[in-house]
Amino acid sequence: MSPDAAGTEARSSAEVGRLARPALAWSFFNTIVGRLVTTVVGIVMARILVPEDYGVFAIAVVSLNALLSANELGVSLAVVRWPGDPRLIAPSVNAIAVSSSSCFVAIGMFLAPSIASWMHAPQATGVLRLLLLSALVDGVTSAPAGLLTRSFRQKTRALIDLANMTTTSAITITMGLLGMGAWSLACGQLAGNLLTAFAILRATRPYPGFAFDRVLWPQLLRFGVPLAAASGLVFVMLNVDYIVIGAVLGPVPLGIYFLAFNLASYPVAVISVTVRRVALAAFSRLEHDRDELASTFSRALRLLLAVALPGCTALALLAYQIITLVYGSKWAQAASVLTPLAMLSVVRIVTELTYDLLVSVGRTRRVLGIQATWVAALIPALLVGATVGGVRGVAVAHLLVAVTVALPLYLHAATRVGVPARSMARSAAPAVTAAAAVALVIVVLGVVVPDAIAFLVVGLLASALVALAIQWTTFGPFARSFLARSGPRQPSAT
Repeated sequence: MSPDAAGTEARSSAEVGRLARPALAWSFFNTIVGRLVTTVVGIVMARILVPEDYGVFAIAVVSLNALLSANELGVSLAVVRWPGDPRLIAPSVNAIAVSSSSCFVAIGMFLAPSIASWMHAPQATGVLRLLLLSALVDGVTSAPAGLLTRSFRQKTRALIDLANMTTTSAITITMGLLGMGAWSLACGQLAGNLLTAFAILRATRPYPGFAFDRVLWPQLLRFGVPLAAASGLVFVMLNVDYIVIGAVLGPVPLGIYFLAFNLASYPVAVISVTVRRVALAAFSRLEHDRDELASTFSRALRLLLAVALPGCTALALLAYQIITLVYGSKWAQAASVLTPLAMLSVVRIVTELTYDLLVSVGRTRRVLGIQATWVAALIPALLVGATVGGVRGVAVAHLLVAVTVALPLYLHAATRVGVPARSMARSAAPAVTAAAAVALVIVVLGVVVPDAIAFLVVGLLASALVALAIQWTTFGPFARSFLARSGPRQPSAT
C-alpha cells in the first residue's frame, strides 16, 4: 500500500476523536442503564428463585457462550477493521457466520441431554435447547452489528439495547412470578435477543445478503479463525469454572457461584464494555500511527483503572453486606466467592483492553498464544480449587492464575507493540493509591459502625468520596481531556 493510499484509508486521530466522543458517551449511557435494569431484575429474581434455578440457567448460559465464542468464526470483527468499504465484504461475512452458527446450533441441540446430565442437572436440557437459538440469531446479525460498531452508531445501539432490556425484564419477571423457574430467565433472554436482531437489521438496511467469494473467504478466514480460536479460549477461561463446579459440586453450588460471578462482573460490564464498544474501532484507525495508538491506549487504561480498581476493592470488602442485605440470606455463601471474583474483574478489564489493542494491530496469533497459556494454567488450578475449597476455592484459583499468568503476558505483549511499560505504570498509579485508601477506610468503618446497613451505605459513600478526592487532581483533567479528544488536535480542514 502506498503512503497516499494509507493516508486515505486511515482516518486522522482528530476525526477518530470526533467520531469516538459521542459514541463513547452513548456507550456509557447504554451500559449504565443496562446494568441498572439488570441489577434490579437480578435482585427481584434472586428473591423469587432458588440457587438451583440459577444453576440450571447457568448450564444453559455456559453452553450458549461456548457457541457464541466461535459461532461466526471470528469474521464479524473484520467488518470493524476492514481497510476498505465494509459493505463489500459483508455478504461474505454473513454467509460464513450463518453457515457456521447453524452447524454449531444443530450440534448443540443434539448434545444438550448429554451436557445437562454431565453437569448433574438433566432438567436443564429443555432450557439449554431454547437458549441455544440465540446463537443462530447472533449469526444472522453478525455483519450488520459490525457495521453499527464501525460507524460509531452507539446512539442507535443504545436505543436497541433499551428495547431489549425492557422486553427481557418484563418477560423474565412475569414468568418468574408464575413459577416458571429457570425457564423464565431463558425465555426472557431469547425474546430480547430476537427483538435486538430485528432492530439491528432494520437500522442497517438493506441487509447485505450472502455471497461466496473465492478471494474474500480465504482472507476472512485467515483473519477470523485465529480470533475464533482465541475467543474459544476466552470462553474456556471465563466458563471453565462453571463447568468444573457443575461437574464436581452440582447445580446448587453452581447457582451460588453464578450469582456471585455476575455481580462481580458488573464493573466489567459497566466500565470495560463501555470503552470496548468504541476502543477497537478507534485503535484500528490509529494503527498506522503507533505513537498515538500507544498514547490513546495508556489514556484509556488510566480511565478504566481510575474507576474499576477502587470500585472493585469496595465490592470485595463489602461482599457479605451486599449479598445478604440486597439478595437475601439464602445467598450468604456467595459472599465468600464474590471477594476474589471482584478483584478478578480488575484483571479482566485490563486484559480485555489489551486484547483489543493487539487485535487492532493484527496480532491475532499472539492473542491466541496468550489465551492458550492462560487456559492451560487455569484448568488444573480450578480442579484443585474445587477439590480443596469448594466454590470459594474455584474463585481464588481463578484470581491467582489471572494475576500470575495472564496479566503479565498481556502487558508484555502491549510493550511489544509500542506501549511503554513506564506509561502503563503511570496510568495505574493513581488508581492503586485510591484503592489502598478505600480499603483502609472500609476496614476502619467496620470497627466503628456496628450496624450492617449503616456500614454498607457509609462504606460505599466514603469509598466513592475517598477515591474521587485522591484521584481528582489527575483524573478530573484527564477525563475531560479524554472525552475532548482521542489524539492531538489538528487544524480544521475548513
